[in-house]
Amino acid sequence: MLSKEQLDMRREGIGASEIAAICGLSPFVSALQVYLIKRGIEEPADLSDNQAVEWGNRLEATVAKKYAEENGVAITRLNKTYVHAKNPWMMCTPDAEIFDDFEVGEVIDYGLEVKTAGTRSAFRWGEKGDDMPPEYLMQCAWSCAVRDCGRWDLAVLIGGNDYRPYTYHRDMSLEQRIIAIGREFWEGVQSGIPPDPDASESAKKALVGLYPEDQGEIIAVTNGDLGQWIEQLRVSKDAEKKAIVDKREAENHIKKAIGDNAGIETASGDRFTWKKNKDGKKVHWDDLARELGATHEQVKLHTTVTPGARVFRAKFAD
Repeated sequence: MLSKEQLDMRREGIGASEIAAICGLSPFVSALQVYLIKRGIEEPADLSDNQAVEWGNRLEATVAKKYAEENGVAITRLNKTYVHAKNPWMMCTPDAEIFDDFEVGEVIDYGLEVKTAGTRSAFRWGEKGDDMPPEYLMQCAWSCAVRDCGRWDLAVLIGGNDYRPYTYHRDMSLEQRIIAIGREFWEGVQSGIPPDPDASESAKKALVGLYPEDQGEIIAVTNGDLGQWIEQLRVSKDAEKKAIVDKREAENHIKKAIGDNAGIETASGDRFTWKKNKDGKKVHWDDLARELGATHEQVKLHTTVTPGARVFRAKFAD
């Protein structure tokens, strides 16, 4: 786990676990969200209560020990953040390192990342080589560049009982590409130019953090580069409308087949249920307060205001 000092240090550059998001290859975080964190607009997510993170930290030493035993090496866990010799904005904090001749120094033989994963993500992990999820491959490639070594290993424990080791061999072509992407992103951070958003929920949330309120003005623009996105929105909204109608029609036919039963199951094993949820209850607190004699001022005193969300609406000319 990174210390507060290391987290502060990461604001001054790009860490190995962040390069995948910047390249658009992270299923968890977008480049735009990383940008907000680097600019100090948003704080990094607090994962202290996340059970997956907690058990990942608890099991890290165990998985690392398994790797060391299988490979007959002595691993060193320094929890140290390193900076690239020429590009100070490139950083990495290896989970472990293997030093030449077991002597801890500046020159390492190779590094090691340690991961844990749930069974539902097992399909993303191959059997050997560097057949690992792309976000972790990018992490290994970035670490190789920062530490200037030809290899980076990764050990993962899946579902608590499926151990798999991987080896990434330094690929200079890949390294040059991700460094170029990282450099462009970092220049944008320094100059205040955010990266383009992607389709992720993370990017959607980041845009709200970047532009929390509107200034009340409708501005005139020429289509220009927006033209393709306007057309994509038009086409996708039409497709969405048809998909909603088709989905509703199919659901209604299946509901009719269920009738007053709880559900149906087909010969091929498809299962559909139509069950009633428990009745909900709602207390009308304003009415109750006034009935008990509370004044308007007292009700107002105990009322909090929830900021309104920005709502995106599209109205096409034709």
